[in-house]
Amino acid sequence: MVGLTQASAIELGTHGITVNAVCPNHVTTALGHEPVSLGYRWVHQFRMDEAGFAYHMDAFSGDVSFWGCDTVPGKPLAIVPHQVDSNDMKMWTDQAFGPEQWLAHALRSFDQVLREGREGNPKMMSLGLHLRIIGRAGRIGALEQCLAHVRQHDDAWIATRHQIAQALAAVDPA
Repeated sequence: MVGLTQASAIELGTHGITVNAVCPNHVTTALGHEPVSLGYRWVHQFRMDEAGFAYHMDAFSGDVSFWGCDTVPGKPLAIVPHQVDSNDMKMWTDQAFGPEQWLAHALRSFDQVLREGREGNPKMMSLGLHLRIIGRAGRIGALEQCLAHVRQHDDAWIATRHQIAQALAAVDPA
């Protein structure tokens, strides 16, 4: 049902038609738990508060998490931005990056964000990863090298988007 809805939304969205689905329950993800967010462009049509989601990531607006007051009326929802440029989709269709180029871009991005954070302007860096893409034998080494580089810095935090949303709530309650 979800796949059909997504495909229909993509096809019909160009004609101004919104497609939604009401599913009886969430699915367990590859990480072994129910999803805590959605990241689809039609997410604004979805009642995220009723579904119990903790954050929403369909924002390409920057490098800092914030409270979105318009996503769920009357109840701010953590917005954890998603950077498209470091997404592994760049190695999938219409390849913009091979694994080496993706790694070089990710490392340059990390080094820049780390430098800005050390200068008093902390940011986050998002790596959008998909098992079917980064998990392939010819690509996984790029992710391993990227993580090895990040782990060399004690002042860098590797976290899930959910952990980032929880940290936002702890530091700056809505």
